Amino acid sequence: MKIIHALNHFLPHHIAGTEMYVYTLAKAMNKCDLESLVIIPNYGAQENEEYLFENIRVIKYAEPSIVDRALQMGKRNPDGLPFFMELIKREQPGIIHFHELAGSNGITLSHVKAASETGCKVMMTFHLARYSCQTGTLMYKNEVPCDGFINIKKCTLCCYHKNGLSDATSALLLPLAKLLYSFHVDACGWNNRVGTALSYPFIIDQLKKNLQLLAGYCDRMVVISKWYREVLLLNGVAADKMILIEQGAFNVINTLPQSTKASLPVKIIFVGRIAHFKGVNLLIEVMKKLSPEKITLDIYGDSGDKDYMDQCRKDSEKMINICWKGRLSPDKVVTTMSQYDLLCLPSTVCEMSPLVVQEALAAGIPVIASNVYGNAEQIKEGINGWLFKMNDSNDLMMKMKMLIEHPEMLYKAKNKIQVPRTFEKVVSEYINLYKELLSST
Repeated sequence: MKIIHALNHFLPHHIAGTEMYVYTLAKAMNKCDLESLVIIPNYGAQENEEYLFENIRVIKYAEPSIVDRALQMGKRNPDGLPFFMELIKREQPGIIHFHELAGSNGITLSHVKAASETGCKVMMTFHLARYSCQTGTLMYKNEVPCDGFINIKKCTLCCYHKNGLSDATSALLLPLAKLLYSFHVDACGWNNRVGTALSYPFIIDQLKKNLQLLAGYCDRMVVISKWYREVLLLNGVAADKMILIEQGAFNVINTLPQSTKASLPVKIIFVGRIAHFKGVNLLIEVMKKLSPEKITLDIYGDSGDKDYMDQCRKDSEKMINICWKGRLSPDKVVTTMSQYDLLCLPSTVCEMSPLVVQEALAAGIPVIASNVYGNAEQIKEGINGWLFKMNDSNDLMMKMKMLIEHPEMLYKAKNKIQVPRTFEKVVSEYINLYKELLSST
């Protein structure tokens, strides 16, 4: 039976956590009796394209949409939806497994709805938290962790803060926005910043409705972290729709290195996309305030935002203890990490269950990360790593200084790290789920 994996990008052109997750899952499936196919949008194209990546069949369906405000606000469907459906009808899968939804011209909720109407089984795996959080951070006003419950007043104020509005301006806008909402007047059509600000109650309301619709279209919803399962339950998603398949590491060093030696400099590694939501600029800012003889940083990753990456490189160009290493091959991540003392993950959005944390633990090194839910669920303070307040460079600097002054803490943490769960177990649980769904057809 055929399984289609639907997402917005895929290897080798785009390498990030979701793509690697799908790649590893599809590759494993091809070794058993389940045929896998990956479909992604062919942005800006009028025709489909097809290619093979390591024996994984990938089809890029035509997606010629020109992104405008109506598309961004969900007022119309992407132009590629008919091409997507033609592909589904031709391939006749038993299951369509969605891995991400876009806000405009990629895979959207409309694609999930259309897929559910074909009669095949539909699944969704949540790799990101933005399906229940408009800002994607799940930190209220970037200050305190949010419980995740979608509430029009709370979420609107948080969005205002995210957009740089002062508390005073927000206090003026909110009553008017709520008044317009109560009279069903959506200011989104004004096509300006004021209109957008006043339409946030509608945007938040639609966010919750979309989550409920998504749950209704799916036969199963996979969560990869315990904390997000609680968020979905809080927002009315039925428990029997969800299954927990926790994250696993792709490569594991079976015997983790044991060390008691404490020495300087502390060698830090960052691995990930060079984009604002990964907080590389925050890490560079902290490194400037620390002695280059006592701490070093190697940065591995591709640009997720060229302008941002260029600025980060410019900010660090005179720093002798920062080295830009470029892309790191996925199969070399764990062995490369094992040569360092510490992974730093200064995320500025709410990570679901970042694979890079699992990879660091698989390499036998501790992690220092921002205190967003996905990081906090995996990191035990002082045991396998440390947490700092998100977007707080001073807090990160204090933790870094602590480790420089007491490097033995790093080695004590290394000796306490346990071999993490492997992705083979993740694959096994998915295959069982696929077979269960197909047997119920």
